Amino acid sequence: MKLWQRQKNASPLNPLKVTFIGEAGVDTGALRLEFLTEMVAGLEERLFEGEEGKGKMPKYSISDLEKGLFRVAGEIFAASLAQGGPAPNFL
Repeated sequence: MKLWQRQKNASPLNPLKVTFIGEAGVDTGALRLEFLTEMVAGLEERLFEGEEGKGKMPKYSISDLEKGLFRVAGEIFAASLAQGGPAPNFL
């Protein structure tokens, strides 16, 4: 998420170009979708809590808030939605 934070002026509409280290592949959309799926799932596990299917809430974490992780999560969710990735349906 630190790499994402460095992109201050990026728009969620700018297509991501994804390369997985150690894997051959050209991103024609499938790698981007896989990346966004993994990111949304990771953010759910890291920053949210609650029962499946009942709507999860952000975990109480001053540290994560001060680090700007919830803002980054919102930016990643926006990019995912704008680029055909998964929605954060757990919210």
